[in-house]
Amino acid sequence: MEKKLSDLTVVELKSLAYDELARLEAAQSNLRILNQEIANRVQQAQQGGLTAPVEASPSSAGSISL
Repeated sequence: MEKKLSDLTVVELKSLAYDELARLEAAQSNLRILNQEIANRVQQAQQGGLTAPVEASPSSAGSISL
């Protein structure tokens, strides 16, 4: 059975909002990591004149949660 927002208590609504905020923060963190990796690769390609994808070094590789 599907619940409607109007059926939820204020505490349940706050709980859902908190869960959504946690997902949003995780997504923002993932985007920062991805954008940094993209910037690193573009910079490496520009410095070396490379056209092939550049492998990230293990020390600079970030970890994202999917």
